Amino acid sequence: MFKEIAEALDRQDYQTATRLVNDFQTRENDNPWLKFYQARLNEITGEIALAGQEYRKTLLLTANPQLIAQIRQGIARLEAIEQVEVEQQQQQRQAALEKAKTNPSNREMGLLILEPVANAEKQPLALKFAQIFKIDAYSARLHIPSRSWRLYRVGAMAELAIYVHDLQKEGIPCFCQPIKAINQPRVYLARYFRAIQPEATLVYQSSHDLTASITFDWSEVTAVVEGILPIFGKCVDMDARRHQVRKISILDYAQIIDLHLKKQDLIIRICDRHYHFQAGITFSDHQQSRERQTSNRDNWNQFASYLKQQLAAVPLWSDFAPFAETTADFYELLPMVNPHLDLLRIEDTYWDTAFQLYSALIFLEKTPPTATL
Repeated sequence: MFKEIAEALDRQDYQTATRLVNDFQTRENDNPWLKFYQARLNEITGEIALAGQEYRKTLLLTANPQLIAQIRQGIARLEAIEQVEVEQQQQQRQAALEKAKTNPSNREMGLLILEPVANAEKQPLALKFAQIFKIDAYSARLHIPSRSWRLYRVGAMAELAIYVHDLQKEGIPCFCQPIKAINQPRVYLARYFRAIQPEATLVYQSSHDLTASITFDWSEVTAVVEGILPIFGKCVDMDARRHQVRKISILDYAQIIDLHLKKQDLIIRICDRHYHFQAGITFSDHQQSRERQTSNRDNWNQFASYLKQQLAAVPLWSDFAPFAETTADFYELLPMVNPHLDLLRIEDTYWDTAFQLYSALIFLEKTPPTATL
């Protein structure tokens, strides 16, 4: 039977070969030779990925030297085909990138964001990622995130759009956004809530440092974003020789919650460093206390708890910290993005800009146009 299959393949009578394989399958489906010829037929019909999987599985099932040699020849043929396809794709991608660079209208700056994938899916995706960016597979696996978004590249939007198209085509989740869009949503810095029921009335500071108020219904909130930003300061420490040394360390953390009102193109930013707990609505028994140093954290916890309870049905985004770490090497973003925060900083840091990026990207890419309440 196997001789007949081989002869049919040699004379390119694939219809007969397929019929013989199907007939033999009903009698001896586990035979390694049968599985080899199934893989060979898939190779001939252009099912390259499936043929490769079957060749490699069959290689583990046999010790027959003749069969092993033929399987390895099949794998080598598939690898040669894949290499040609990869080179063609790279040439097409490079041509598209070069064309994009020559058009002045395509030079708008943007961000390429990689979205997390399950660890079990990383290995096959890493091979495709490596081919697209011309890096080794091990590095590609490290670049694909598994916890949170990763800021992977800053560049011209036309170029990033090409990469996004190729990555998504291979099943790698990602997106890009122009930096100009990051700065478009209005951001109001909350001072205090004057009322919370039935509607919320907020006193805020606008981007022009003007104090005003806005009234909105809680059902207008389409997303909640929270983050913790380190506050750095100078301190004295001891070195290995017990000498005093001055260094910059994390002294505290600023707590931030953003409320997205998509229909109003508005982000309400609430920060424990700027919120006036002694004014407006009271959220805890100690909020009116003048002992700010001892009560501010408790006030914030009570306030944050109320917001989360009020907005329990609204999507909550809280994976800011791992995303922020991926922005550390992109210092060119600092002057491009308005952080809409006025935290006391002893030197420039990427954390404030990173939170604006994180929240604005969620607002632009993931926040639905209508609320879910």
